[in-house]
Amino acid sequence: MPGVRTNLWKLYAYKFISEFYLVVPILIPYYVSHGLSSTQVFTIQAAYALAVLLLEVPSGYLADVIGRRATLILGTCFLVGMTLVLVSLSRRHPGVFDTKSPPENPADDNPGALNVS
Repeated sequence: MPGVRTNLWKLYAYKFISEFYLVVPILIPYYVSHGLSSTQVFTIQAAYALAVLLLEVPSGYLADVIGRRATLILGTCFLVGMTLVLVSLSRRHPGVFDTKSPPENPADDNPGALNVS
């Protein structure tokens, strides 16, 4: 069983890196600072959760057919590829992903916001 022990730490390292959601606590304030409403932010969150739900069973089936390791590698390659596509789209078509910088004073864009300055 030495193969299991050598691969186990690799699996734990992969899971730690792939599920290290350091950005999650600032994600909603980031979206809001870029002009998204609460409805839009939670629609994005719901779409993400729905995608996870819908792709969970097919990825499990794929792991049964081609193996868990191959599925992890394939999923990682897909994630990297989609990230590159989205970055490319955001640079070529700024309207697709609005990359404007946040306003100096958020109260200027949101008249209902409390101005504490």
